[in-house]
Amino acid sequence: MNIRRFEAADMRQALNLIREELGEEAVILETNKTDEGVEVTAAVDFDPAMYIQPENSQSDLVAPAPQDSRLNTEPPVSSYEAIAAAAAAGAAPPAAEPPA
Repeated sequence: MNIRRFEAADMRQALNLIREELGEEAVILETNKTDEGVEVTAAVDFDPAMYIQPENSQSDLVAPAPQDSRLNTEPPVSSYEAIAAAAAAGAAPPAAEPPA
């Protein structure tokens, strides 16, 4: 959570500062009147600094996994095509077992 304190001449200016720096999702935690205007403490749950990826990230250091040449790269055959191919080859369908 990113918590910040803002000082401004009035509440309107404070809210504009909060929106600029923390975004529309920010919430007001506390407000105080001061001799100079207002002091507002606001927070936002999202901290963009946590999501900035460093220049030398781990993903750059990890080699990609080797491709296995034994993998089947052909698209799967549908069950209709498999049945039609078996019928064309003269294969008989499996016999049903009698009930016990």
